[in-house]
Amino acid sequence: MEELAKYGATLVDPASLETYGYGFMHLSKDIDAERAQHLCASIARKFMEAKDYYDLKAFSYFPAMFTFSEFLALAQKCNPDDLPFYISDASVCSTACVNKSGISPERGMG
Repeated sequence: MEELAKYGATLVDPASLETYGYGFMHLSKDIDAERAQHLCASIARKFMEAKDYYDLKAFSYFPAMFTFSEFLALAQKCNPDDLPFYISDASVCSTACVNKSGISPERGMG
């Protein structure tokens, strides 16, 4: 914290490190914690497609049988500005189609 404080960062709640072992940060006098979260989400939306986010989270955060189609259906009900990824036309198309060989783009054979 001392090192980050040299650059103007401060803890939102100074007791959080002791209480929880982590703390949210005001990055500087110009970028408070809320603005930092907004910037992070905005950057993620610019570079991370829905399929990338799903692949990142599927191995440990989502239930084992939670498919990309199910994920995408839920995501499409959300305000896009609230998501840390963007939904491309390719994502939508890949979940709507199963190719002639019977291979689903999200689950492989079957």
